Amino acid sequence: MGTSGSRQRGSAADAGTGESTSSSSRRRPGSSSRSSSTRRGENSATGSGGSRSSRQQEGAEPAQHAPTTRAAPKKLPLPLLHQTVTLKNNINLNRNSIHLCKAEDGHETRFQLEFTFDCEAACTLTIWYVAEEEVDDSDATIRFQSNYPHQPTKMEFQPGLGHKYKVPLAEAFDTTLVATRRNLYYHQGSRLYPLVLVLQTTGSAEPQMQLTYATFKGHEGDALTVSAVRQKLQCQGAVYDMKEVYGAEQSSLDTAECVICMSNPKSIAVLPCRHLCMCSDCAKDLHRSMDGCPMCRCKVESLLQMNL
Repeated sequence: MGTSGSRQRGSAADAGTGESTSSSSRRRPGSSSRSSSTRRGENSATGSGGSRSSRQQEGAEPAQHAPTTRAAPKKLPLPLLHQTVTLKNNINLNRNSIHLCKAEDGHETRFQLEFTFDCEAACTLTIWYVAEEEVDDSDATIRFQSNYPHQPTKMEFQPGLGHKYKVPLAEAFDTTLVATRRNLYYHQGSRLYPLVLVLQTTGSAEPQMQLTYATFKGHEGDALTVSAVRQKLQCQGAVYDMKEVYGAEQSSLDTAECVICMSNPKSIAVLPCRHLCMCSDCAKDLHRSMDGCPMCRCKVESLLQMNL
């Protein structure tokens, strides 16, 4: 009876360890211990892996993170709408018509200027080379000083449109008379201008003066050209910077409709790109939506009301 009981306990143990323990009774003790220990290691590893898997499946809910608060986007300032003041300009030099050509005597360093201008009143023309601007803020008076050997002379013109002027050969500009080649070019912020063309009305009730500032272009050895830098208008005791407005030309006024609604007349220019392209109603929508210029997608900094 005692032997039988031991066998039952052995069977119970065998059932717990599986086939590896029952087969070890037919092997040498050394191999049996190694085999059983190896299998037990595998079972324990599998068991522990299974427990991790079950914990992941059953798993606890993930930790709740504190909600992140996003900063509200900064509101960009709305573009301002500026009203323009209409000034009648009795004199105007076409800045795109200024041209520099080689002197007729064939000298490589001498050049003659050509340009076109309009005047509705009698006026004078003065050409300054390599001149420094002096402004008297008390009365908005503009004067020039130049070290160029040939001082300018005033030429008189009668009222007329499309005046074409070419500097006489005797007054041709000579680059060898300039102190340094650096003075042939305008530098941002400087008051020294390589070329200034001054138109001034004479004998009119409201005197006006238009100034066209230009710079020469071209590296040493290359052909020298000229290009306008800025224009000013002095009238009514003040000085105004003149800016071209794209779309305000006479040819553009033939198709004067707003580019957005295609029905109302365009009267709003976008700054700083200066495209005249919208009516006032569409400009209000653009003002609210903060979209770019309809013509070039440039950022809208301000709007300009034009009275055409």
